[in-house]
Amino acid sequence: MRLTSAYSVAVYHAEYCTFYESSTAPALARLDPFFSQDIRPDSHQLALIQSTIVTRRKNKPTRLIVLVPDAWLSTSQCQIDHLVPVSLLPLAALSYAVETTFLPPETLSFSFQQHSLPNKFAELAIFACSNEWRKQLCEPFKRPSHQCLLIPFSQWNSMSERSRSWSQCQKKPWLLISRINRSVE
Repeated sequence: MRLTSAYSVAVYHAEYCTFYESSTAPALARLDPFFSQDIRPDSHQLALIQSTIVTRRKNKPTRLIVLVPDAWLSTSQCQIDHLVPVSLLPLAALSYAVETTFLPPETLSFSFQQHSLPNKFAELAIFACSNEWRKQLCEPFKRPSHQCLLIPFSQWNSMSERSRSWSQCQKKPWLLISRINRSVE
């Protein structure tokens, strides 16, 4: 009897999308900047990329992490003259995401990271996209009762190998742009 993988990883590239098992996820420890595309594809180009998706497994993964190039999202960084309290980080990030995307908050998916800088300064990195774009990115992977987490490349690269387990990824809502579960949406 073969144990099932904890999750699978789908990695979007400029021209294709590839699948990996979680056991090979350490090989994705540092996604090459080569994969980072400067321009976000339009809906037609994304459909062409999604048509290249081939899974070699007989059983579809029930848990999936989808990695996308940062350039496919609205990304911004800002320096703040103080550390933002953890309880206020989501609100601060949402404010910056709304400002950079010009989208209403209810139509926005976002994630963020805060980094400490010298002299009690902080840098806040925000990743955002419309809910519509998020749904398009995850559409090929949605199945009843399947879970899908969307993560930008740079956030994946900043995670330690130990924190890339499914349970650890789920515990970090600040790390993920979206959690998709077909039964919820």
